[in-house]
Amino acid sequence: MNSHTAYSLWDSVENAADFWQILSNEQRAILDSAKEVLYLEKGEAVFRQGELPQQLFYVHAGTVKVSRMGGAGKYQILRFVAHGDVFGYGAALADEPYVVSAEAFEDSEIWTIPLSCVRHTLLHSAEVIHYVLRRLAHELGTSDCRMVSLTQGHLRGRMAETLLFLHRTNRTERGQLDVLAHLTRRELAALSNMSTANAIRTLAQLAEEGLIAVEGRHIRLLDVHRLQFVALQG
Repeated sequence: MNSHTAYSLWDSVENAADFWQILSNEQRAILDSAKEVLYLEKGEAVFRQGELPQQLFYVHAGTVKVSRMGGAGKYQILRFVAHGDVFGYGAALADEPYVVSAEAFEDSEIWTIPLSCVRHTLLHSAEVIHYVLRRLAHELGTSDCRMVSLTQGHLRGRMAETLLFLHRTNRTERGQLDVLAHLTRRELAALSNMSTANAIRTLAQLAEEGLIAVEGRHIRLLDVHRLQFVALQG
């Protein structure tokens, strides 16, 4: 993995504009009048794999977990969607069923926008098109890098990359060196493509080396540069 790949993998989405803020006042008013608000408790589904898209989703508060169930029945967490982000647009733009599932990772407020309104906005806003294309490109690049790492990397490299990935994409604690405190060891293992026992053991090793601090589910990154080195070494 070269330095360019590392940049693509850890490039923070913190600087990506809040979708709602890039809209003009007129566009915001149109979408605002058409939106519906969902208040979801932790674990409640936003949409399920195989369903047909009807709306675009915007995270107004909370965090959404995106996952996929493989052909062998193996559960894989793919990413988290944080406050200010839109999601579900890949399947919507392709007019295809969802290939992933999404659920509230914590109590969340989700705004849903009818696809007819979204398509109208796309036709009349180059800035919105640019935003969607940028997000699609970012997700594709990150997905490609993680697929290589999770299938070819060693346990330490996979866990180091996952912790860095969570830190970079967890916009709810912007500027902090903490990762999502609500993650169970099973969820961390699923993100890192390893067993729960291996995840526990690998976290303990990284803590012993002074790269992270672990207190229950709370994980704090102590040495980001060394974690990046471990991830790059695979």
